[in-house]
Amino acid sequence: MPGPGSIESSLRRFPALASRLADAPANSRARGAGPFAQGVRSRIADRFVLVGDSAGYVDAITGEGISLALAGAQALGAILPGALERGATRASLLPYERAAAREFRRYSVVCRSVLGLARRPRLRRRVVRFLGSHPGLFERLIALALA
Repeated sequence: MPGPGSIESSLRRFPALASRLADAPANSRARGAGPFAQGVRSRIADRFVLVGDSAGYVDAITGEGISLALAGAQALGAILPGALERGATRASLLPYERAAAREFRRYSVVCRSVLGLARRPRLRRRVVRFLGSHPGLFERLIALALA
């Protein structure tokens, strides 16, 4: 019997989709890649800025990519008019670098923690069980991760 989270159990929740896929050949090989961790020495140079995944990437496991890109764009938008007035030099773009680095550190700690747990099944089970019995603590951890 397929376990929770399997394709088969998920399809039971969507009968119309299941009927459309009924005659499709199954492919049981797991496919995927990663993590694609990519660090950067700097997100800025004269008249040049890295935003989003190009500004540093750990893994998609936490789903933070879009929010990180939007936070970077917001930080850049806040300083860009003044930076452009000063020629968009590296020095004029430094406030963006600091803001983007701060956001990346927060994302990186959360993402690396989740990846670390994913690599240690016994520890992962214990942590999930513990947090399941302490939902208030779990909520506080999530709030810290999103702060």
